[in-house]
Amino acid sequence: MNNLPIGPFSLSATLLVVLVAIFIATLVAGLADRRNKTKNETLVWKTIAIGALISRLSYVIIHLEAYLSDPISIIDIRDGGFTLWGAITGVALASLLILRAQSNARKSFVASIIAGLSILAIGLGGLHLLNDMPGKSLGHIALTELDTGEIVQLRDFQGKPIVINLWATWCPPCRREMPVLEKAQQEYADVHFIFANQREPANIIERYLSQESLELQNVVMDSSAVLAQEVDSTGLPTTLFLDAKGRVVDVRLGELSVATLNDHIATLRNKMSEYDGSKEPAQ
Repeated sequence: MNNLPIGPFSLSATLLVVLVAIFIATLVAGLADRRNKTKNETLVWKTIAIGALISRLSYVIIHLEAYLSDPISIIDIRDGGFTLWGAITGVALASLLILRAQSNARKSFVASIIAGLSILAIGLGGLHLLNDMPGKSLGHIALTELDTGEIVQLRDFQGKPIVINLWATWCPPCRREMPVLEKAQQEYADVHFIFANQREPANIIERYLSQESLELQNVVMDSSAVLAQEVDSTGLPTTLFLDAKGRVVDVRLGELSVATLNDHIATLRNKMSEYDGSKEPAQ
């Protein structure tokens, strides 16, 4: 899994690549400003802001129904709801407008944007090549059921797409996203949801679920954090998305919103359609 541990926190490698790309773009612009007495860095920041805005808005529009159910979540970007094509479109449009208005700094501005986009492309491409999670089987992993104390293996859930949430009661974003996952478990009968608590005893888990009035199925205890080790996760919450054969399709680090969870589930259901040989994806 691509993430960078920073003390008790964990930073997504994708986000790190984006931050490095922004740093390089603004660095190139700043150096050009010192040499040419221009204001390219300010223009680059404006371009980045427009790209980020259009990236977010395009994602919100695609998943508008989910965001309208909780309008405040539209501005809560912790869910990671952005589109790459929206960002590139925003940067391209902003660049065209700036180039038309700023004739005295075109070369250095273009150089800054190209430098940033090049780092972004190289970084994301490298992460894709290094990511060994897709296709990895987790069926052999055994966990303990909270209710019965019995041992279950993940292969017991094969036959349907699987969503596994790695969480803990002390984790604020885990607590915030739990109602979203609870509702999804009730709505998606064709998906197995598994709530794998990390390293906490049964009495603490049971007390938390009771206090929060959470009615969850398939709550299991991962006392040794085996799942986290299998996917190299160094932070919570982490959500694993598996196909019907128990193979990893995607791993998500961080809090999920209704929209981002629905997005991942749609991908899983499409995978299920391919597995079944269906022509049309599940709706």
